[in-house]
Amino acid sequence: MECVIDVGNGVACKGKCESEVHAFNEMIQRGIRAKNVHGGYYKMWAVFFGLGGLTALAISFFSWENIKSVVLIPMGLISLFTAFYYLLMVKNYSGKK
Repeated sequence: MECVIDVGNGVACKGKCESEVHAFNEMIQRGIRAKNVHGGYYKMWAVFFGLGGLTALAISFFSWENIKSVVLIPMGLISLFTAFYYLLMVKNYSGKK
């Protein structure tokens, strides 16, 4: 078949569709790279909210003032739930089940 050319991740009509197939393959590769970058951001935010939540809870438990505890306990719990959400997002982006 002289009218078909292999362009790496697929085939194209020789002299007609090669540039479109190359552009499509590049678009797929950019999507894969973006997915990896987003997964890294989700890990970073999971660590940030997890540490923030644990810090808020630790301060509230070692605090002698009730006002701080009333504010910090819910804030710490919300931060921990947010960290858990971001960990789930990392799992979704990594493709692992």
